[in-house]
Amino acid sequence: MPSPSSPSRRFITGPLNERQLRRLAQHKYNACGSSLLEIVMQPLWRRLLCLVPMRAAPNALTLTGLAFNASSAGLMLWLCPDARQNPPAWLCLYAAVALFSYQTLDALDGKQARRTGTASPLGELFDHGCDAANTLLLCLCVCIAAGLGEEPHLLLFMIGAAQTVFYAAHWLGYNSGRLQFGFVDVTEAQAAAMAVFLATAFAGVGVWDLQPAAGLPWLRVRHCLPVSTVLASAPLVCRLTVSVATPGGLSVAGSGRLGPGLAWLALSLLSAAAAGAAVSTGALHRHPCLLAFALGAPAVKTCQRLIIAQMTRSSIRTLDLCLVWPALLAVGIGVGHRWLGLTEGQVGWGVSVAAAADCAVYSGRVCRQIAAYLGVQVLRIS
Repeated sequence: MPSPSSPSRRFITGPLNERQLRRLAQHKYNACGSSLLEIVMQPLWRRLLCLVPMRAAPNALTLTGLAFNASSAGLMLWLCPDARQNPPAWLCLYAAVALFSYQTLDALDGKQARRTGTASPLGELFDHGCDAANTLLLCLCVCIAAGLGEEPHLLLFMIGAAQTVFYAAHWLGYNSGRLQFGFVDVTEAQAAAMAVFLATAFAGVGVWDLQPAAGLPWLRVRHCLPVSTVLASAPLVCRLTVSVATPGGLSVAGSGRLGPGLAWLALSLLSAAAAGAAVSTGALHRHPCLLAFALGAPAVKTCQRLIIAQMTRSSIRTLDLCLVWPALLAVGIGVGHRWLGLTEGQVGWGVSVAAAADCAVYSGRVCRQIAAYLGVQVLRIS
C-alpha cells in the first residue's frame, strides 16, 4: 500500500474530504482486551485460516459472512413477518449456521489481511461497517426466533438497545483512540443468539412464552433477552460515562467528547416520535419487523459515520440525511392515510427501502473513495 505521502494517491469526490482521507491513510488499528469465548475460539480460527486460499480478499470474507446472515434474516422476515409465527426448525438451524459462518469469517478477515500483507484502513472500516449492518439483521432474527412480536415494544427495545451498545463501543473508541473489548463482548452475544436459534429449532417458539415463576404471571422466558442485554452492556456504559465525564477530555478529533452523543440523541428522538406514532395507531402491532427495520437502517448509517469519524480523527455531524427517514415514518404513519391515501405497510416499505438505499449508497461511495485514494481494491487482492 502506498505511504500516506505518496504522490500516486488519487482523490475523487465523495463523503470524505482530502484531509479526512490523509488522516485515514495514517490510521493504525488499535484495540485491547479479549472476551472469554474469543480466547477459546482463537485456536479454531487459526486452523481454519489454513483452509482459506491466499488469493481470497479479506473484505470478500467479511461480505460473504454478512451475506449468510442477510439471507437468514430475509427468510425469517418472509416467513414470520410479524414475529408471532413459529419459524420452521430448519430455518432456525440455518440461522445458527449462518451466524457461526459470519462469526468465523469475521474473525478470519483480519488474519487473512495480515497473512497476505493487504491490511489497510479500508479493511478495518469495511469490517466494522458490516458489523453495524449485521447488528440490525441479527437482532431481527433473534426477535423473530423468540416470538417478540407478541410484545412489539420489547422487539423495538431489543433492537434499539443492541444498536446503542454497538454505537457506545465505538463512541468509547472515538474518545480514547482505542477499541476496548470486555470479558463479555460480541462473541458471547453471538453465541447467545445461536442458543436462541437452537432452542426455538428444537422446542418451538412457545418455549419463550413459558412462565418461569408461578407468582409472576406477567413474566415470560422471552423477557430474559432484553434484561440480559441491559446487564451485559452495563460495564461498557460505565466506562463510557467515565470517559465522557472526564474534565477536559478530548476525542481523537481534538474536540469535545459529547459530539457522538448529540448525533445519536437526534436520531433517537426522531425514532421515538415514529415509534410513538406507530404505537398510537396500532401500526407497531401490525408491522413490528417492518417498522423496526425502517428505524434500524438509519441507525446503521449513524454507526458507520461514527466509525469513519474515529478513523479519520474528525468530528461527526449531528445533522444527516438519515434523520429524514424516521421523521418521514412518523409523519407517514400519523397522517399518510388521511392526506395521501397510503397504508401503514406502504409507508413502512417506502421508508425501509429509502433508508437502506441511503445507507448502502453512502457505504459504497465511502469505500470507492477510500479505495481510490489508497490505491487498493475493495473485494480483490491487488
